[in-house]
Amino acid sequence: EKANQVRNEKYEKMKSEGIHVELEDVKVTKKEVVLEGIYSFQTFEDYKKTSLQFVKWLKENHNDVKFIRDSHGLAAEYLQSLVDRGLAATTISSQGSALAKLFGKPAATFGFNFPEKKQKDIKKGRTEQPWKASIQIKYAEELNVLSVIGLRRHEAAGVKTSQISENYSKLHKISGKGGKIRDVEVLDPELLRKYVESHPQKDGKIFPPLPKQMNIQQERRNYVTKFYK
Repeated sequence: EKANQVRNEKYEKMKSEGIHVELEDVKVTKKEVVLEGIYSFQTFEDYKKTSLQFVKWLKENHNDVKFIRDSHGLAAEYLQSLVDRGLAATTISSQGSALAKLFGKPAATFGFNFPEKKQKDIKKGRTEQPWKASIQIKYAEELNVLSVIGLRRHEAAGVKTSQISENYSKLHKISGKGGKIRDVEVLDPELLRKYVESHPQKDGKIFPPLPKQMNIQQERRNYVTKFYK
């Protein structure tokens, strides 16, 4: 529905500009159909997957429901089914957020008591992986720098040297989680300066391509610990 809306809008605009094109030939990019308030295409994909799972559940358990808008009252029952299947609290919370976006209403309106997230259930960055040692060796210098700038991997992968302040004490206009823009304090400007000067990148970025498997949760925790000392 969103794609069709965007396609029609582009079509009308092109017509008004005197460009002759058939409606079905108007291209719509993935970025153009990301929903309002969702700034990551991966988040969009995750929410879409959850929505489809919810629809499948509706068909299997409430096939008398004809329209999604009429199923808001069943969201709590669906989320409880996830609890009964033994899914983690973090997963259920994410599914609740996706349904909230689907219905355009806060998750609190579902009348469902979300299970408490427990620290022991959070696995990200806390389990050893077989490839971790090789990455730590190959990217030792990068990880050292990451511990003094505190960025997420995808943030660090995109940041450019032009975003570094003159005295290397700040990184400007970092696009982070949820599309928020912020400035970041560098805890060791001299370390960052030496790395940048000794590792010039042709694309103007601070770092070379960082592998998706690179987990920098420990480096981010180190940053927070030093920042609040």
